[in-house]
Parts: sequence; structure tokens; C-alpha cells
Amino acid sequence: MLYSNEETKKRIVDQLFWDSRVDASEVLVEVSNGAVHLYGTVPTAYARESAESDVWAVPGVKVVENRIAVRLDQPAAPPRAELRDNIRNIFDWDTALSGEDIVISVDNGVVTLEGAVGSYWQKKRAEELAKHVAGVILVDDRLGVTPKHDLNDEIIAEDIIDALDRNIDIDIDMIDVMVEEGRVRLSGKVPDWAAYKAANTIVQYTAGVTDLQNDLVIAPDSY
Repeated sequence: MLYSNEETKKRIVDQLFWDSRVDASEVLVEVSNGAVHLYGTVPTAYARESAESDVWAVPGVKVVENRIAVRLDQPAAPPRAELRDNIRNIFDWDTALSGEDIVISVDNGVVTLEGAVGSYWQKKRAEELAKHVAGVILVDDRLGVTPKHDLNDEIIAEDIIDALDRNIDIDIDMIDVMVEEGRVRLSGKVPDWAAYKAANTIVQYTAGVTDLQNDLVIAPDSY
């Protein structure tokens, strides 16, 4: 079903007000033919990310431009060393992440992650964990990926294609997969956000992947 800009905007606003992670009164929404622009301020990077996820959950959304800024309330902004230690502790406590090779630096709430991890999903996991720490405005993820097993690009591509083909939300005939030195590029079309996210997750957990460029377009009219 197609919705007008006004109907889509109302659904988005209702979704934001429903979500207790987001203070919707501080978020401005603009909609034009499936393209959504978000403005305003939120107190954490996690709230900013949550607002964008809420928008993608609304039918008819094709593009999201998230221009929400993260403001730091002074009482909630820990000193640089404390913020770095808080992130380090989160990494150390996470049993799925080997964080000893991750170098953390902090500058005015901007966190930079450098070093190396053994898989692409660990890189994204570190970024996600850092965003959840109070006082973080932005995460600059510069982590490199050094896979434990040396897989050639053809095998990586075959693994991704097979996993995409097994997913109920994805039409594999509408997607192209290119792999070069472990770096994956997805292009083509998917019907909705669920399919887009599923494709992203599949690549993230595929062995041998070192980076992902997701150029998939959400195009419900093509299905």
C-alpha cells in the first residue's frame, strides 16, 4: 500500500513517540516521496541510531538522511580518560569480542577505534558497543579486519550468495555480489528494510569478509 507524505510522516512520528529510547519531542521529521530527513538533537549516539531504526520500520520508506545531532548534557559527560576506560571495560566484559588489540582514543565525545579484529562482525560489534556508552557522540571505526582463515574471494562470494538465497525476505535474482580481497559490495534492489538489513547481516557474519559497501536500493515497486 502506498501512503502520502503526510500519512508516512504521521506513522514515523507515532513510531518515534512510541519508542522510549527516543525523545521524539526533540526530533523533526520531513518526508518526500519515500525519502525521510531527520533533524533535531538527542542525548546519546544510541538514541540517534534508534530513531533511524524506527523510521526504517515504517512501510514506504526508501531513504533516510539522519541529521540528528547528539548533545551532551554536562552532568552526563564523563572526562576523556573515564569515557575511554568505560569503553575498554565494555569491550573486556563482552565475551564475543577480543578487545585487547583495539586502541581507543576520545576527543570531545568522539571515539576513534583503531587496531585489528579477527572478523568483520567483531568490527561492527565494537562500534555498536561503543555507541551505547554514555557520553559518546560519534564513533569513528577505523578497525582493520584480519581474518583467522584465508579464504579466496570466490568462496566468500559463494557463501554470501547461498546465504542470501536461503533468506525468505530476499530475491537473490535482484542482487549482485562482488568481492575483492575480502571487501564485499552489494548492489541491486530489495523490497523493504527487513530485506536490506538481512542482507547486511548475512555479509557481516560471513567468514573472510573484511569490509562491506551496501549499495542495495529499497524499491518495493519493483516487486
